[in-house]
Amino acid sequence: MNKIIILFAAAFFLFGCAPKFIEKQSEPLKQAVYGVNDSLDKGRVDLAWYYSNETTRLITPPAKRIDIKGVYQSLPVTNNATGSRVVILPEGLKGDKVVVSNTEEYKELLKNKDIAKQLQDELIEKNKFTDTVIKQQQTNEKIQSDLLLAYNHAQEINAKKDSAIWFRNFVILGLLVIIGGYIGLRIAISYGKMSLPFMI
Repeated sequence: MNKIIILFAAAFFLFGCAPKFIEKQSEPLKQAVYGVNDSLDKGRVDLAWYYSNETTRLITPPAKRIDIKGVYQSLPVTNNATGSRVVILPEGLKGDKVVVSNTEEYKELLKNKDIAKQLQDELIEKNKFTDTVIKQQQTNEKIQSDLLLAYNHAQEINAKKDSAIWFRNFVILGLLVIIGGYIGLRIAISYGKMSLPFMI
């Protein structure tokens, strides 16, 4: 009985808001996933890194993560470092010039007005998307909180019903004992084994 009430309350809550919730939640995820894909396709690893990180804020970690390991190249013995990480790019980026963010080469790029404007526009889009992710996280938390409240409310209702059922059972049992006792006394009186003035 407990499980039925709880499941009914949870199902009622979920079916009432699930479609809207799923649709709202899926849009930022779609944007982020395709943002990563399109960024890599255009050679924009910096943006792919950003959108990938934002995606992980919307999705809980999987039970079993894919094991990804870095590749390290040994350095000369004269260097105290044990190795240097190698950044491996897909074949589609072969021949493209690699520029690291916030380096002198990157600053040279910013001197080009078109590139500077493009990067500025992308920064605005990134900030907008960050706001979208934050709002979605807040929505997710509210949904979880509402679901927990619905579950607790169902538990309270169930506890009250259990209490009422137990009370009813005790009343019925008490009445049965009284009726049984009365019948037993009547039978005893009928056979002359007992004599009670008020029951004659």
